[in-house]
Amino acid sequence: MLSDTSAEAHRVQIELLRKATVAERVAKARSLTTMAVGLSRRAIAQAHPHWTLREVELKFVELHYGKKLAAELRDCLEEQGRCSPRMPGALDPGGALGVKSALRPPALP
Repeated sequence: MLSDTSAEAHRVQIELLRKATVAERVAKARSLTTMAVGLSRRAIAQAHPHWTLREVELKFVELHYGKKLAAELRDCLEEQGRCSPRMPGALDPGGALGVKSALRPPALP
């Protein structure tokens, strides 16, 4: 395994994670997820400095959820009233892009 973390530091990290409460572990996972999503969005924005925030977000959806969903979302956002919520807040917690209201619930078998 390649790592820039020493064996001792790794051992301490594991020990701290084992001692953490469930709430602390969930908070850490949420924090790491937020950071990863932010870094992904920033990389897209830096690669395409001329894009709008909406274009960056749609590219993020395409890369992480697939072209089909990104195309459906793009169509939905263009027609703004035809979509109902599927994943409120999942992609756009601030609501700036209309993403929250653009996704419908997935069909259940």
